[in-house]
Parts: sequence; C-alpha cells; structure tokens
Amino acid sequence: MKVTLITSCSNRKSIPEKNRVSSAQLSEGSLTNVANSWKILLKDQSPKISASELYKGRGFLEATRAVTKLNADHWVISAGLGLIKTDQKVPGYDLTVSGNGTTSIRKRITSGDFSSQAWWKEINHKGVEKNSLAGLISRSPETLFIFAIPNNYFYMIITDLGALTPKELENVRIIGPTKKAIPDQFKALCLPYDERLDGPKSPIRGTRSDFPQRSVHHFAEYIFPKSKSGSAKKHAGLVSSSMEKMEYPCIPLRDKKTDPEILALIDKNWEKASGYTGRLLRILRDDELVACEQGRFKDLVHKFKAKANRA
Repeated sequence: MKVTLITSCSNRKSIPEKNRVSSAQLSEGSLTNVANSWKILLKDQSPKISASELYKGRGFLEATRAVTKLNADHWVISAGLGLIKTDQKVPGYDLTVSGNGTTSIRKRITSGDFSSQAWWKEINHKGVEKNSLAGLISRSPETLFIFAIPNNYFYMIITDLGALTPKELENVRIIGPTKKAIPDQFKALCLPYDERLDGPKSPIRGTRSDFPQRSVHHFAEYIFPKSKSGSAKKHAGLVSSSMEKMEYPCIPLRDKKTDPEILALIDKNWEKASGYTGRLLRILRDDELVACEQGRFKDLVHKFKAKANRA
C-alpha cells in the first residue's frame, strides 16, 4: 500500500528571521481581508526554497526519517501556507494560530469570527476542492494517510476529516493529539501512543513538542513493517503491545519563574544551547528545573534576541 505522511510545520526555519514575512506586518481587519493581505505578502516574498529545506528542528527531522522508512509522500499542514508538499517552493514566514504572541494571526482579526478552522479554510482552499485534505484523500483510495500532528493542528483541519466518508476514513491513521482532543467519530483511527514513549525504555525519547513526529518514526520503524495492510484496529493493537513494554517517565517538580527570571536564565544558557530555542527550553526544564509553556518561552527568547542583538 502506498503511504502519505502528513505532519505539521515547525517554528524553526532555515531562512533567517529578517528575511521572512511575518503576520506582525499585517494591518488589523476582517478574517477575509487579513487572509487576502497575507496571501499577497507570501506571493511577493523571496527567496523561495523547498519546504523540505525550510523547516528545521528535531520534529521535522523525525518526520523525515519516518518518510524514508515508509517510502512515503510527505505533506505539511501550515497555518501560514496551507497544505503543501515538501518539494513545493515556499517563502520564509512567521505565523501561528496559537497563543497571543507577536506572530499570532488571531491578534490581526477584528471581526470576531476568528477560529483556526475558519483561518484554515481561508488560507488553504476556500472551496477549492483540489487543495483540501479531503480532496487529497478522496482521490487516493489505495493510499494510507498518516497524520502526525498536535492538538492545535488537528483541531484546525478537523472539518476536512469530517468531510470524508466512512470508507475513506478507513485509510486514515491519527498520531499525536491527546485523547481528550479526539471526537468519538475519529477515536478508532487514533494510535495509542502515550507518555511511555518518553520513558527510560523508549528508543525515541524527546519533548512534547516533537511527540507526534517521534511517534510516527516509531510507527514507521517498529509497527508498520509488521502489518503494512493492517486495519486501524490492528495497528492500534500493535502500538498498545509496544507501549506495554515501556515505562512511564519520572516527571521532576519544576518551579515557576517570572519573565525577568527566565530571561536571565536564557542569557545564562545561551552559549550552552548555541542559541537554539528548543535546546534552551530543554535546558530550562531539565537542568534549571523551571516550568515554562513553549509559546511563552518562544516569545521570551524573541525578546532576549531583540534586546541583546542576537542572531
């Protein structure tokens, strides 16, 4: 069976921040007007490189490894670009539908009708069936589609999945979203990866931010070869058996810190982490034993870089 892997984009990108288009450049307005303005910015932005070259970070690397093992096509769900294939030429950009940071598109929408699903419809297809996820899946009845995405991306594209027939959904597997995020109609499609993938007996340990991609890497290496044409129930059973051989991680107690205190820790560990945000956050949590939500930390790193004139 042919396989297509669909993953989320990454915050880390190869194009320098100064050469990216940002949602912070947009004027406030209605959902449709802001989306149209964003499309114009993207069209005029250069340089353009393949999506596979643009996205960086461990999560995208794990997804790429899974693609190789599965011999799969690779598509990316991007809040800034819509649904794209990794060989497609795209510009550097900064836009998110989550949080309230400087690149959050929800801060630009004043019409009161914002939701990530509405934004996805505007930026991705808006009635153009050939560019929708549902269209991609319905045209490929002999392909297994594996989604390795976190909660916020799953919620963003859930309308597309809801447009599929029961027969088309048989070829869908979902990895990454938490149990609470999955509506009943999709629960049978979800593969039961959990925190044990981060435990001491896991072959692919990491952070929550790259959990979906590490999970699909595990699926590609240890599960799929055992049942390439298996049903969702069969695949879920194999994953459950694999998880039973692992152990839950021991989560250390972490302190909460103010923004100035975390900025000081960023300064302290900047050279140790070589300026990489993901590595800095790992140091903050594992070495400094400080709790900090990923979106908040990213904004604090951005402030630190601007103030310290760091690249």
